[in-house]
Amino acid sequence: MEYHVVVSESSLELATIVNQYLDKGWGLQGGVTACHAENDAYLNHVFAQAITRPTSGAVDGGEGAGLPASTPEANPAPEVSSQPTHHH
Repeated sequence: MEYHVVVSESSLELATIVNQYLDKGWGLQGGVTACHAENDAYLNHVFAQAITRPTSGAVDGGEGAGLPASTPEANPAPEVSSQPTHHH
């Protein structure tokens, strides 16, 4: 199993990025996490979604059945940044 956490300061951007991963055969792991941190300068919002996909060793009928193989050559992850962008 391959595991990744997508992070964004925008819930709409997070949805867009996660949808790109879902189109590539990744699946959701749990729900969205939202963190709100405030300091003297600004209020910071961070949204995160864990995603997984089976490794190439998954067998038919087992975990991840029906999803594409996850080798980078066969099914590369979308070219997206998982680092939050800063909006002030």
